[in-house]
Amino acid sequence: MYLRFITRFRDEDEEECTGVFQAAYYLRRSELINDFDKHCLNELLDWFGENLNAPTRFHRSRRRNARNVSLSWFKCSSKEHVQKLYEMIWILDKYGMTVERIKRRNPGYILYEDEYQVSSIPYGRERKLVI
Repeated sequence: MYLRFITRFRDEDEEECTGVFQAAYYLRRSELINDFDKHCLNELLDWFGENLNAPTRFHRSRRRNARNVSLSWFKCSSKEHVQKLYEMIWILDKYGMTVERIKRRNPGYILYEDEYQVSSIPYGRERKLVI
């Protein structure tokens, strides 16, 4: 089983974003967040920086400039990572960034996988999740 967490908001450039990490980085840069929450968010982002590898593939194409279209999913077995993510979600929710959890048995065509996550391109109708 795989979990994906998304939120929809408009960033400072009026672009719609879906990733929880994108939302966290946006909130950290904003003047909306109080110092305590910013400190907590920084600690969480640092923890993920130390404990989660960035996927190395984002598309099926071997072309150098191919569009990044894959989605990142946590494995349900990644309990500590998911728990830390819920801490981050609590902060995001406090500032009006509602997070949606998506659960799938099959996340699609897997491009990257490690102990905690996969990066995949969804199949068929699931492609609408790529925004």
